[in-house]
Amino acid sequence: MLAAVFSYLVLHSIASSPMPKTATPGQMSDLIFGSIFRGLALAGQYFVPLVLVMGALSGIVGRREASSLVQKVAKSPGATSLNAMSWSQFERLVGETLRRMGYQVVENGGGGADGGIDLHATRDGARYIVQCKQWRTYRVGVSVVREHFGVMTAERAAGGFVVTSGRFTQEALDFAVGKPIQLIDGEQLSKAVVAVSQSEEPQCRGDFAKSPVSSTKTSAPSCPVCQKEMVVRLAKQGSKAGKSFWGCRQFPNCRGVRAI
Repeated sequence: MLAAVFSYLVLHSIASSPMPKTATPGQMSDLIFGSIFRGLALAGQYFVPLVLVMGALSGIVGRREASSLVQKVAKSPGATSLNAMSWSQFERLVGETLRRMGYQVVENGGGGADGGIDLHATRDGARYIVQCKQWRTYRVGVSVVREHFGVMTAERAAGGFVVTSGRFTQEALDFAVGKPIQLIDGEQLSKAVVAVSQSEEPQCRGDFAKSPVSSTKTSAPSCPVCQKEMVVRLAKQGSKAGKSFWGCRQFPNCRGVRAI
């Protein structure tokens, strides 16, 4: 709301600034440019604040819906509640759960090609990409997980999450072992929602690998040199160019690596 007020005051001051009464031939271009700029400011002083206010209201409504979804699943955890949602509501539930776990979450927009990314989550400077699969009948197979790992590597993200209301095939679970991908099934998601439903405020719960929705089986390893958590990196040169590997989060101060 403050941004809307500020934008109105700035644009209004530009739109209401006096025009020069006379101008020399050399000043004509500046006069024309000034007139166009004032015309844009005249319209923008109403349009820009309106857009900002609508965006703020949309965010408030979205947060309220997300909170309602969290409480609904917390009261009746399980596949029934998750499968009763639309795909957009499922994404919103996942995003709100991550936000309450201390992540900053940005939706990718939805409604079109998302490149395998539904949500962007950031915490402690590390960036994660999230894909949501509300598959009610079929299990999420290895091809989905493999593709997400490729997108994650290309995006140079610290990790990735594939979240489903159903389950994963054993092949998908085996593929994720030793990689920075968390596979969250419906049962794990329900437990996480219950855990975060007590407070709407973000609560940092330490490493995501230790949260209710993760498996230590797929957590990031520790650096062999400094013992800090490692992230996935992509080799840019040498015989392993184009291949991913575990690199120390403290790079270039620490150059510890592990194979994936």
